[in-house]
Amino acid sequence: MIEKDYIMREVQKLVQVLIVILGLKQEKKFDKALVEIDNMYARFFDENRKLLQEKDIEGLIELCTKGGTFSADLAFALGNIMKEEAEIMEMQGETGKAMEKYKVVLELYELAVAGKDVAIPIDAAAKMQELQRKVNAIK
Repeated sequence: MIEKDYIMREVQKLVQVLIVILGLKQEKKFDKALVEIDNMYARFFDENRKLLQEKDIEGLIELCTKGGTFSADLAFALGNIMKEEAEIMEMQGETGKAMEKYKVVLELYELAVAGKDVAIPIDAAAKMQELQRKVNAIK
């Protein structure tokens, strides 16, 4: 139970960061949004944040694993932030980097929905379809 509470607190913190990022993105303050994302990576993942930038799915799985169990909730929260980061990159003309990140986010979402007893967010299917469309467009 303590582990579940810890994960939910972490997810709540990530959602709060996501809200800030979405606000900055809406205001077209892309550089500030990217700084906020980088700060979040540093705060939450410290020495492991390099995994987030290297687009290493195995490393991301490890980051979303707490107490030996993969947390779909944490994966969705992290994936949402990474998706926003990719969208900002794409808006800034960094299409290649954005597409690589989209691929990883899609993989992370797919792993999250494949788990047992997972509460899947209502918008997960739509996000996954959108990501699949973007990834297919570059093939």
